[in-house]
Amino acid sequence: MLEELKIRIQKFLLDKAVAKFEAELTRQKEPYEQWIRLHETDNVTKGKADQGAMPVAGITVIHYSECGSDFDIQNLQVSSEEIVVFVEDLGTLAPNALVRIKETFHSNKLEGEAHTDIKPVLLYADEDYYENAYGKRSKPWFKPVWSPDTLLSYFYIGSIFALSVEDIKKHQWKGSHQPLVNLYDLVLKVTDHVKKEQVVHLDEVLFHHYYKHENFDFDCWIPGSGALFSEIKEDALHRRRQEGKVSKEDTIVYEIIGNPMVSILIPSRNNPGLLRKCLESIKNNTSYQNYEIIVIDNGSSGENRLRLLELSKEYGFRHLYRMMEFNFSAMCNYGAEHARGEYLLLLNDDCEVITKEWITYMLGQAVQQHVGAAGAKLYYPGGDLIQHAGITNLGIGPAHKLIAMTDSKIYYHGVNRMVHDMIGVTAACLMVSKSKYFEAGGFCETMKVSYNDVDFCFALHRLGYYNCIRNDVILIHHESLTRGNDGEDTQKWNRLLAEKTFLYQRHLDLKKYDPFYSSHLVQNAREYRCEYMYEYERTDYFTELRKCDSLPAMEENDEIIVSLESAALEKKIDTEQKEGYLIEGWCYVRNLDNARYQKKLFLTGPLELPFEEQMNLEGTLLTRYRKDVSETFPDEVHTELSGFVCRIPAQDVDGHKHLSAGSYQMTIGMKDSCSRQFLCHRLEQKLTID
Repeated sequence: MLEELKIRIQKFLLDKAVAKFEAELTRQKEPYEQWIRLHETDNVTKGKADQGAMPVAGITVIHYSECGSDFDIQNLQVSSEEIVVFVEDLGTLAPNALVRIKETFHSNKLEGEAHTDIKPVLLYADEDYYENAYGKRSKPWFKPVWSPDTLLSYFYIGSIFALSVEDIKKHQWKGSHQPLVNLYDLVLKVTDHVKKEQVVHLDEVLFHHYYKHENFDFDCWIPGSGALFSEIKEDALHRRRQEGKVSKEDTIVYEIIGNPMVSILIPSRNNPGLLRKCLESIKNNTSYQNYEIIVIDNGSSGENRLRLLELSKEYGFRHLYRMMEFNFSAMCNYGAEHARGEYLLLLNDDCEVITKEWITYMLGQAVQQHVGAAGAKLYYPGGDLIQHAGITNLGIGPAHKLIAMTDSKIYYHGVNRMVHDMIGVTAACLMVSKSKYFEAGGFCETMKVSYNDVDFCFALHRLGYYNCIRNDVILIHHESLTRGNDGEDTQKWNRLLAEKTFLYQRHLDLKKYDPFYSSHLVQNAREYRCEYMYEYERTDYFTELRKCDSLPAMEENDEIIVSLESAALEKKIDTEQKEGYLIEGWCYVRNLDNARYQKKLFLTGPLELPFEEQMNLEGTLLTRYRKDVSETFPDEVHTELSGFVCRIPAQDVDGHKHLSAGSYQMTIGMKDSCSRQFLCHRLEQKLTID
C-alpha cells in the first residue's frame, strides 16, 4: 500500500515536471507567440485570426482572384472617395484591419512624420500565417518602409494593400489572366512618380494566410519574381525613362548611357601579394572596360614600394603614396580627390572579383538619380558563406545579416537575392557617383577604421538617396586580413565601441532604427525572425547570487554531461551596457528524464584565499532551448532545454565589485524535483574575476 502510494506520488511529480518542461519548451520554441502577447495589446484583436474583419464604410475589399483579365478597373461601382483594399484569397483579414487602414489612410501622420498636405497613394501592411488546426499564428512577414528598388525586384507588398479609387482609375488595367501580374503592374504604375511620403507602411500584422502545408518553404515565397513578371518590370522602366531589362538572374540590369569612367580606389599598404590577387581578378573578370585603378598607399616599406612599382607597370594603376597612420576614411578621400572618373568604386585589397559584369551592374544602379551607394554581395573564401549582403542598423548597432550562412538557401522572402534597398553597404565594394560622394561630404576622417562606410551611407540616406545591395554581384572577401580582427583585441574592441558611439552622435535619429528593416525583427542576431528577447538573451538580466554557509549535500555523478562554452567577461556591444560575466553551455543527466531536473550554479572562492575565508554562492541557471543538443543525443529524454545561461554583474549598484577578484570553482548542480536527489558536476575551468 505504502509502495503504491510512493509510486503514485512519483508519477504525479514527474507528470507535473514534464508539463512544466513542455510549457517552457513551447514558450522558447515559439517566440512569435510571445511577440503577439507583447505587442497586440488590444483585447479585440489579440492573437485572433479566425474571425475576419467587419465591414467598414468607405472601404471596398477586392480579392486577388477577382483581378484577372475581365476585371473592369474603370467601372468600379464605388465613390471616388472610397478606398479599395486588395487582399489575397487564401487567408483572412485581422479583425481590426479595415479600421486601421481607414484611420491610417486619412491620417496626416505618415511613417511617423506630419505631412499635412500630402495624401497617401499606397498603403501596405505586414502579414503572417494561421494554422487553423492548432489555432495559432506563425511565420510573420515584417516589411520595410517604401523601397522602390526592392519593388522592382519583386512584389514585396505581399498579400494586402490599399489604394484610393481616384488613383486606381488613372491607370490602364494590364488585362493578364494572372491576377498578380495585373496587381503588380497597377502598383508599379501608381508609384511611377510617387514621393516616399505618399507610400505608407502600416507595421501591423493585418492579414493572416491560411497555413499551406508542412513542406511549404515560407522563405522561398517571393511574389512577383520569375519570367512571368519581366514584361511589367521592363514596362515600368520604360515609362520612367530608366532603360533596362530583366536578367537571367531575375534582376534589373540598367542600360548605361554613354561610357562613363569608373575610378576603382584601392587602399593598400605593405600587401603586394594580396593586392596582386585583387588586381588579377579585376583584369580577368571585368567585362566593362572604361575604368582606372588607383592604389592609395599610406606608407609601404621601401621593398614593398618597389614591388608596387612593378605591379603598377603590369596592371596599369596609379600609385598614390602618402605616409600617414592608417585612416581608411582619409585614404578614400585622398583617392577620390585624384580620381578622373565620374563614378568611384571603393574596393578592399583583400577582395577578389567573381562576377564579370560587376561594374556593369553596379554602375547601372549607381547611375540612377535616386540611388546613393550600390554594394555587392561578399563571400568568405572557400565556399558560398555570406560575409556581406547589405548593412542593417540593428538595435545593437550596424551589422551584417546572414553572416556565415550559406548562400545556397533563400532567406526571408529573398533578402539574399535580386536588388534590395538597404540603409547601407560595405565600402569593401561600394560604387557611388563622384558628385554624390562629395555632396555627402566624403568619408568622415574622425572615423579612422570602423563604421566610416556606415556613416557615409547614413549621410546619403539623409540626403534622400537610396542605397542598394546587388545580390547578383559577388566577390570573395578575405575579411580583415589586412588589419586583423577587431573582436580578438581588447584595445581594438574599445576603439570599435567608441567609433560606434560617435556614429550615433552624428546620426542620433538613426540609433536603433533602420527604415528598411522592421523594428519587429530580431535586433541582435544574424537570422531573420521576430524580435522577442528571452531572459537568457538580455545582457541586462543578471542572476542573483545568494551566499550560503556551505554547499548543499550533493552527489558527484559522472552521469551529468556538461559542456562549458563561455565563462568570462562578456564583450560589451554598447558603451551603455553594464559589464558582466557570462557563463554559458549545456548539460544533461544521462539515461534519465531531464524534465525533472532544475539547474543550479555554485561558486566557491576566491580560491587564492585560505579555505575558511572563501565564499560559497548559489544561483539559478536560466534554461535555454538547444535544438542542436537534442538532435545530437536523440536517445536521451527531454534534452531540448539543456542549455544554461548565467550573467553575473561586474559591479553592484554602488559601483563596487560584485565579486572579489580571483578565481572561483564552478559547480553545476542538478536538483531532482521528484525526489531529494541532488547531483553535481565540478567544472575543471575556473571563473576568473579581474
